[in-house]
Amino acid sequence: MKEDEKGQNNEQEMENEVLTELSFEEALGRLEKIVQELEEGNLSLEESLQNFQEGIKLSQACREILAKAEYKVHYLLSNMDEESSSEEVEEDEGLVDEEGEEE
Repeated sequence: MKEDEKGQNNEQEMENEVLTELSFEEALGRLEKIVQELEEGNLSLEESLQNFQEGIKLSQACREILAKAEYKVHYLLSNMDEESSSEEVEEDEGLVDEEGEEE
């Protein structure tokens, strides 16, 4: 591997680490700023490409964070459904009175 390629790989790894440390709100805020800068059109072509590339990475990071949050919500809701189902079964069997205390 050439020295230049090694430097680029290290730089990309550092960028990825920084992206994973950002909160959703921070990543979204930076993404919104990039969009605004690109829409204004005051950047050079090179700066625009760099910002666009960063925006793509931020967008991917936001999607990953949202996917994890969605998974957590589904997980919690499914556990809540299972718990309420088991409580209903106990009440139906007369194991729990109306105040939730065991008989």
